[in-house]
Amino acid sequence: IRNFGAKSIDEVKVKLHGMGLALKDSPPGFDPSTVVNTWGTDETVGTEALNDDGDAGFAETEQL
Repeated sequence: IRNFGAKSIDEVKVKLHGMGLALKDSPPGFDPSTVVNTWGTDETVGTEALNDDGDAGFAETEQL
């Protein structure tokens, strides 16, 4: 996000803390610079894995 620096992060953290929430820490060894230029290049985006019945396998959450 453009112009979203350390001060902005601190402000978000303070606001979240006031709501009883917090940001999740990155896993050890995670280097965000390795994923910066890969956003949107996932070849599986927009595809759905099919189950044995040949459909997407989404569970219904509402009863009619």
